[in-house]
Amino acid sequence: MRLYKKLYYSLSLSLSLSLSLASLLVTGVASPAQAKDVTFPYLSIPLHETILGVRGPADGNARLQVTVYLPDGRGPFPVAVINADADHVSDTQPGERLGYTFLTGYFLSRGYAVAQPMPQGFAGSSGKPLSTGCALDQTGLLNAQDIKAVLHNMSAIVELDMSRIIVAGQSFGGWTSLALSTLQIPGQKGQIVFSPAFLARSCQQGDTALIQGAEKLGAASHQMPTLWVESHPDSLVPEATWRQMQAAYQKGDAHVSVLDVPTIKKDSGSLTGNPENFSLWIPKMDAFLQRLGLPAQDVQPGYLPSVSKAPPETHFAKIDDLEALPTQDDKAIAQYKIFLKKPFPRAFVIGDNAASSESGGLDPRVGALKRCAQMSRNCQLYAYNDKVVWKGPLHGQVAVHSIVMTHQQTVGVFQVSLDQSCKEQFVPRLRTH
Repeated sequence: MRLYKKLYYSLSLSLSLSLSLASLLVTGVASPAQAKDVTFPYLSIPLHETILGVRGPADGNARLQVTVYLPDGRGPFPVAVINADADHVSDTQPGERLGYTFLTGYFLSRGYAVAQPMPQGFAGSSGKPLSTGCALDQTGLLNAQDIKAVLHNMSAIVELDMSRIIVAGQSFGGWTSLALSTLQIPGQKGQIVFSPAFLARSCQQGDTALIQGAEKLGAASHQMPTLWVESHPDSLVPEATWRQMQAAYQKGDAHVSVLDVPTIKKDSGSLTGNPENFSLWIPKMDAFLQRLGLPAQDVQPGYLPSVSKAPPETHFAKIDDLEALPTQDDKAIAQYKIFLKKPFPRAFVIGDNAASSESGGLDPRVGALKRCAQMSRNCQLYAYNDKVVWKGPLHGQVAVHSIVMTHQQTVGVFQVSLDQSCKEQFVPRLRTH
């Protein structure tokens, strides 16, 4: 899959490679990498990825790295511009290129081409990160000017329908998106911002600067239809501050829909980073896009991972009952204590003579079971998130009984049968408390 300039699209296949490169240079795209299909273990279809170097504003020499993903099928496709976050980016550290994210997969699944430009000083883009101290709106505008130039220089790519553009971003990417709406991008229909914010190290005004910046961007937004998504807790911006930011922005832009998601157990970044939270924001985004007259149907679900449902609770024991573990091996107990402190999603697995746990990712059960299988046989899931889901017993037929003795003592009795080789699976123990 290649990206061609419209002027040359009808030429013969034998000339297509050289002329596509020439046409990209004409439009400001320098040295495009070879388009390739990228596979992920949790996606059922490959990603069609091209990494380009695109010229920035006409009065500058910046070359900005842009990742383009095209969905399956024939274009032209509506375009989703996803602006990059500034995590781990500084004057001396450019950070990593924004590749596939679940937000990328969402738009691909709805039939959009996705363009992900990296601002100056980010990843493979030239220059240094742009910042204007406490004038946070100006920092956003400087970076937005680069994004506007990128979109202009990509307008001749035939697979992209630049008359239907939606802009999105999280944190600094959301802040850049708010600034981009002030520049009246041709074809932009709306914007979706997740916890938009930017905190400059050189600015001591903190929250006040954010609120003032949001008010200025809202006043210059040209009433851009906006879906503003927030969740709490948020370690970067306190709830009271982002609520004031929203109110300040809405003074100048009445076309703002606010989605407040108060049920996130981790930081707000997990809202789009955890598949278990898809149901909290995807229906709202679908409805928002539909109101804008943009595609909102899930036409290619393979671009998003299917979320595995949590296994049902078996009521074998309470999640924090260490005495109920089918193995009372000291190492297993120590691992389980660590597991109980891990964030969701998390899984704890027990085998004949080993235990393992994992947290994070699409499905921690996969990793925990794989690690256990490397050390033991008959690995089974014991706990998932905050529920015990144990269906045991294991091959060794371990059974756990509690006997209430006199003087308020409880004795845990672990009975063990033998396997076919007459080898015991667990050593019986008694624990009292």
